[in-house]
Amino acid sequence: MFIAGDPLGAGLVPSLARPGGNLTGFSLFLGDEFSSKWLELLKEAIPDASRVAVLWNPVNPASSHYVTVLRGAAEKLGVMLQPQAISDPDQFNGAFATMRAERAQAVVVVVDPLTVLIEAKSLSLR
Repeated sequence: MFIAGDPLGAGLVPSLARPGGNLTGFSLFLGDEFSSKWLELLKEAIPDASRVAVLWNPVNPASSHYVTVLRGAAEKLGVMLQPQAISDPDQFNGAFATMRAERAQAVVVVVDPLTVLIEAKSLSLR
């Protein structure tokens, strides 16, 4: 595997500690606690933030899981989550226009090959 969102959840390995077999690579999956921590850290940095957008790829099952975890964390923190699903690079500008229109005060980007590609392209334009 090159990059897997959640190799354990996808059934690629029986355990992250002992993946077994003949599989090598790395995962971007950091666990539910870390996903919740994104929002907690954001809330510490911007205490008045009440509307947080989440840019995510609905095609990736791991991304869907992150959004579910973030929804639970948002409820506990009193934050309104504004998910912005993109499954194609051409949807990126529209998602940010929606975030502006919905007055999002911060954005959490769920790491996914698509969002990494978009970020790499935007960095190359600077």
